[in-house]
Amino acid sequence: MLLGRYPEALRAVDQALVLLRLRGDRRERAELQSMRVEVLTQLERWPEAREVGLRALATFEALDHTKGLIRIRMALADLATQLDQPREALRHYRQVEWLLPADAPRRVRAVIATNRGSALQACNRFRAATRWFELARELFLEEGCEHSTAHLDYNLAHAAFKRGRFAEALERFDDVAPTLERLQDEMHRAHVDLDRAEIHLRLHLPEDARAYAERAGERFEALGLTRDRAQAAYVAGRASALGGEYHAATELFARARKAFAALAMSGREVSCLVQTAYAWLAMERPAQAAALASESASLLTAFSNPLTAASVRLLEASLAMAAGNHEAARETAAGVLESTRRIFAPWLRLEALRTVGEACRALDRAPEALEALRAALAIVEQTRGEVPPDAYRSAYSSAGAELYETLVDLLLDSGDVQGAFEHAQRAKSRTLLEQLGRSRPAAHGTLCDTRIDALRASLNAVYSELLRDGVRDDGAPEQRLARNRQAAELEQTLARVLRQRRGTPIEDPAAASLPSVAAIQAALAPDSRLLEYFQTPRGLVVFVVTAEDLAAGRAPAAPGELEECSQRLRFPLAKHERPELVA
Repeated sequence: MLLGRYPEALRAVDQALVLLRLRGDRRERAELQSMRVEVLTQLERWPEAREVGLRALATFEALDHTKGLIRIRMALADLATQLDQPREALRHYRQVEWLLPADAPRRVRAVIATNRGSALQACNRFRAATRWFELARELFLEEGCEHSTAHLDYNLAHAAFKRGRFAEALERFDDVAPTLERLQDEMHRAHVDLDRAEIHLRLHLPEDARAYAERAGERFEALGLTRDRAQAAYVAGRASALGGEYHAATELFARARKAFAALAMSGREVSCLVQTAYAWLAMERPAQAAALASESASLLTAFSNPLTAASVRLLEASLAMAAGNHEAARETAAGVLESTRRIFAPWLRLEALRTVGEACRALDRAPEALEALRAALAIVEQTRGEVPPDAYRSAYSSAGAELYETLVDLLLDSGDVQGAFEHAQRAKSRTLLEQLGRSRPAAHGTLCDTRIDALRASLNAVYSELLRDGVRDDGAPEQRLARNRQAAELEQTLARVLRQRRGTPIEDPAAASLPSVAAIQAALAPDSRLLEYFQTPRGLVVFVVTAEDLAAGRAPAAPGELEECSQRLRFPLAKHERPELVA
């Protein structure tokens, strides 16, 4: 069992049970049945585990056997956690604590603390879960249990991820990964990959997310873990959807849903349906999305995770927006905000606030729209501090760019030119601040340095060709397009390698204050004009600042014209814009 060789453990337990039938000792048989529940749970034979566990529980209650009751309730609690029923798990743990003697061994208390932390984490009570994990780690460390201590290190990293502390989580995963590899703990190594995949999803890095999810899926498949393999497919599907590969995403969601349905895990099945519906919406097939929303709602029960129910409601709000029912969308999204008011769910609340803002804007209720969108932007900025520096934070910050753009448009429509200018300044400053806030490079001599040098050399060569094409303007369009794609692929690969070799973060300059409009005007000479350009979904905004005035207007531009001009300018400047990608 401790080595994760569960089929062998099950055969041994079954052989022992056959021997005990000859002796007729009810207590010993019930103790072995408790162990059998633990093994069956790990093998994902959950209905059988529950049936065996309830029989053992009845036996121990009839015998009034405290030690047996503690063990079987712990086994049933773990089973409930695996079935996404954390409240039932906590109910069992409360009974265990009531039964536990004051002089219980440290190892027993450590196991209880670990499992209780997992149940609390499943209830989104991350601070309490972390406290229990830290207590369990101390107890296991005192007992010299290296394997269990490594598991707790993983649990603490996972808790940091769930709390949105991505920098801390990635650092903890990097620390525990070598130990798990040395211990040959393939199950937890797979979970590290799966958590890394989800973190990269949150940071809007879909290619990295899918690569980690696929590797996790391969490891889970080798271990024969159906549920975890399905979860890896689900995360890979979300990564594909984020990257715009909607058909691939729907296939992955369908595969995951089939596995979850076979395991009777309705909550995770709902998540697959919701994400598939969003993919259909992105492909402009609202009828299919609406059908999936109805199916998702029918699977919800009184025992469903409140976040699962909220995600279905948020999908319904998105469908209402797509159908032009803006008031219904606003009310539904506002209901999601109310139902998650006491739950740590920043990502779900961010999307709910965005939906409220868009709905109020469509209803010409500008003050409410501004309030909602500013609250959404506050979530982006608050969670940004938990994102690692360098390209991670750049990618994450780009996800908030749309909010800034929408706010600038909305403020201009409301006649608040100064507010629009200040938000444009904040949005544009993020790009510069991210460049200034990159981490110091790690010491050279690592194994990936040779690959970094080779990638930089290839990238420099492609940049040189693009620069010559731009100066001469004699390259074939197909050839330039191919080089553009090659440069983008090399940049992505090099950025991924550089993220794996993170250095010491430079002090984050993102908190630096921006000059006020009055300060900018005071710095301008009487006959000077400052022109500030800002791109929004409705076109190019031009701000004109003088020593005495601030005005704004929209510049006419055909669709795609600005992007084409920008591309012609950016390629000669690209390697100077991203200095960490070149030698």
